[in-house]
Amino acid sequence: LGLEEKAIPTLDEKIYAIKIHFGYLEAQNVPKAIEGVKIDDFVIEINNVTYFLGKEKIFATRLPGMSLWREKIFAFLNHNALDATTYFYLPPNRVVEIGVHVEI
Repeated sequence: LGLEEKAIPTLDEKIYAIKIHFGYLEAQNVPKAIEGVKIDDFVIEINNVTYFLGKEKIFATRLPGMSLWREKIFAFLNHNALDATTYFYLPPNRVVEIGVHVEI
């Protein structure tokens, strides 16, 4: 597990961007990775962290590009994919999702 503590940029007061590297087939448990990280004199309290995620909802359309049947399969598979909250072991009550509809 690689956490780049040496260069954690401050985006705003009490808002930080933390970059974490995981190995192949390693469980991508973000809360575990950032628990107890110290930034200057501030120690991350895992129960006070809010996670912001992007969420795309894909729709098949008749726009030029892939065949419609392929777009429908892709949209179906994307819809059934594991959501990021589960994949990264994030507590659902600490997650904010910002979504967008994507037409392919």
